[in-house]
Amino acid sequence: AKPSLVDSETQISDFEARYELAKILSRKKKHWKETVRHYILLQKERPNDPKLWFDISRFYMTHQKFSEAYEILY
Repeated sequence: AKPSLVDSETQISDFEARYELAKILSRKKKHWKETVRHYILLQKERPNDPKLWFDISRFYMTHQKFSEAYEILY
């Protein structure tokens, strides 16, 4: 195992770290492109995760990209 500054009981996966980062970035419009990039990578890793799809559609709706949100949900 690689040495880490974080205790092994509190470590999270790369997926979880990227997911949390995307959720934080999604709050500001100025981070639009970076957020989309992270969500695309997350989708590729877990294409059947309904919570992820919901969060992505909510992100689009928050930024008034309704057609994109609709496409994700339906």
